[in-house]
Amino acid sequence: NTPRHQGSIGVSYVAPRFDAAVHVRGVSGFQWNSGVYAGPVPAYGVADVQAGYPIDKRLRVGVDVSNLFNNEHYEAFGGDLIGRRALAHLTASW
Repeated sequence: NTPRHQGSIGVSYVAPRFDAAVHVRGVSGFQWNSGVYAGPVPAYGVADVQAGYPIDKRLRVGVDVSNLFNNEHYEAFGGDLIGRRALAHLTASW
């Protein structure tokens, strides 16, 4: 239930007033077999991005986008079809 080949690479940038990251991962196709779920999982690749900006000493705003290019895929035969997901967040600290 695991791919023969998989890999990932990422880069991050951090500055006092901004930070960002991009991560890319690819997986070769493989056979899945678990109970009644048996079949192929096609190869897939996804890119994720994150960015953050501090508004002041206590507030920070950011965004996280998983599967940036909306490469719909599943990671287990019989599993959910995974598409793009974007989340915005506001963090308060004290």
